[in-house]
Amino acid sequence: MAINNNKRTFIKALLSMPLIGGGLYFGLKFSRPKIVVVGGGCAGLEFIESIIDKIDVDITLIEEKPAYHSCFMSNAALVEMKEHPKIKFDYQTFIKRAGIRFIQDKALSIDSNTKRIICASGEYVEYDYLITAPGIGFIYDNVEGVSENNTLSYPHGWKGEQSFLALKDKLQQLPDGQPFIIIAPDKIYKCPPGPYERAGLVADYLRHHKPNSYVLILDSKSSFTKQDAFVEGWKKHYQFGTQNSLIKYLSKEAGGQVTRIKGNKVFAKAGTFESECINFIPRQRAGDFALNNGLTNASGWCPINFDTMASTLLPNTYVLGDAAIAGDMPKSAFSAANQARICANAVVAEITKTTLKPSVYHNVCYSLIAPNYGISISAAYKRDYDDPWIRLIPEQTGITPLQSEPWIYRAESRQALDTFNRIIASKFNK
Repeated sequence: MAINNNKRTFIKALLSMPLIGGGLYFGLKFSRPKIVVVGGGCAGLEFIESIIDKIDVDITLIEEKPAYHSCFMSNAALVEMKEHPKIKFDYQTFIKRAGIRFIQDKALSIDSNTKRIICASGEYVEYDYLITAPGIGFIYDNVEGVSENNTLSYPHGWKGEQSFLALKDKLQQLPDGQPFIIIAPDKIYKCPPGPYERAGLVADYLRHHKPNSYVLILDSKSSFTKQDAFVEGWKKHYQFGTQNSLIKYLSKEAGGQVTRIKGNKVFAKAGTFESECINFIPRQRAGDFALNNGLTNASGWCPINFDTMASTLLPNTYVLGDAAIAGDMPKSAFSAANQARICANAVVAEITKTTLKPSVYHNVCYSLIAPNYGISISAAYKRDYDDPWIRLIPEQTGITPLQSEPWIYRAESRQALDTFNRIIASKFNK
């Protein structure tokens, strides 16, 4: 799908449109249903923002952290790219604007019989509808020498501020001449293009600050999303494929699969590599709250009703965002926001006993390869009622065309920031 002047309008419309029939329910007389949202990430906040525009409900958000740290745009922040956006936001701004109750605590368990959430502090919260956005957890069983106990020695920078800051410090302290090693995970994981966006932006950072260093990607996969567009950008900016390339890539077939890490050494099938900065991105599953409360199946992710985002394993419980099995939809911020709006409309339909219309599924994912140079993939999805899966619609899928004009890559870069502002930063405007 070619980029055109209407794309920004298209994205803006997708972010604000009511995805299922519904509306503002003024004048209806019923007690305020109690909704508890566990997890203050993109999906949880989008759900809250969407439902309070439609119906009067009593909402409690339970979140362990006092501030939201965004994964979206974190690679730009990692390298302190010029004019990179702020990625950390205090929840209080959102809470005051939304007019909801906020409990800063760790949600531990679900008592589905009494409809209560029990927190680490001992406090419990009652609910009529439970919305969970538990995010991701990590699996450390396939690479010897790495565990949850030493993860900050090989920071993933994939979740939370602590790991992000550890990775940023290691990048800045990297001795000039050593590689920045990215160990990319096998499918399925949050933000599929993320490791490759990181490679480009770190390469740009190294060019200016550590000119004798380079990025080495060790991959356990055979290919990755938007690969042709990434490779084209790497060739333009980093001499990819030449002796002087700032990015080197080893796929699974080329020996990129890592088996062990010890100290500053990475042991892969292609050989042993050394660096003081090893960015190990582990395999992933649904977050601990989902895993510990019976919301996951054997895959480690959460099965849902695709029309409503309701859990198929626990009653009166919904699962949004990265933790959910959402058919062909990738695990991205845009997908999470889309699913949250679908869920909000489904909960409104349930409360008001109105007809639930078919869902509309969309995703747009932007990646920055260099400053002012971006690419994207956009897609629509559908679920036919005789097909229990959300399917990609190939004819409604588009990737930034190869060999595009320079203004297109600049426009994609601007649209990445615009989308971030709409689905993340705008939630924290006063």
